[in-house]
Amino acid sequence: MEKKQINRTSQSNNSQLSKEVSVKVRKSAGLYVGITMLLIGAAVFFFALLTETPQPVTHLASHTQGVDSQPIPRDPGQTGRYRFFENPEEAHPLPVTLPPSEFINQGIANSYRIAKEIPEVLVQQPCLCGCDNTSDDHRSLLDCFADEHASTCMVCMKEAVYASKMTEEGKSGAWIRDAITRHEFSDVSIGN
Repeated sequence: MEKKQINRTSQSNNSQLSKEVSVKVRKSAGLYVGITMLLIGAAVFFFALLTETPQPVTHLASHTQGVDSQPIPRDPGQTGRYRFFENPEEAHPLPVTLPPSEFINQGIANSYRIAKEIPEVLVQQPCLCGCDNTSDDHRSLLDCFADEHASTCMVCMKEAVYASKMTEEGKSGAWIRDAITRHEFSDVSIGN
């Protein structure tokens, strides 16, 4: 009888030990699975981070006032750099620009009014903000006013106001373009 009791105690201890080992193995397996998942996630994150293609840099300094640095001038013309039309007839049909009445801000509305009044002058001008690099649809400064882009871009609006003032002074589209590529529009107020 004593032997049976020892056997039962031994079996009970073995069973309990087996359960404890089983629990520890399950906990360890769960821990290893968790660590493995974490390492895989970190590896994927760093791989994505290292292989991400950098976005092209636009000339942000030209969008802000009071910044001394100017964007690096590029060659004008339909070369894939600054785009414009030397002959406004080549741009026909001209893009339809948004109505100035869509804008509450007077300066923004004024620049869109200018786009409606002198589209053949604006089509001869490059947009120096870099939007022509983001879209094949932007072939000149006038295209910036065909959507809401110009309403958020001080460069576009200043160029339009400058072109309007120079047109009133009798300057040609080519003369205005040359002055714009030298950033002579930078100090112009859009009038808001």
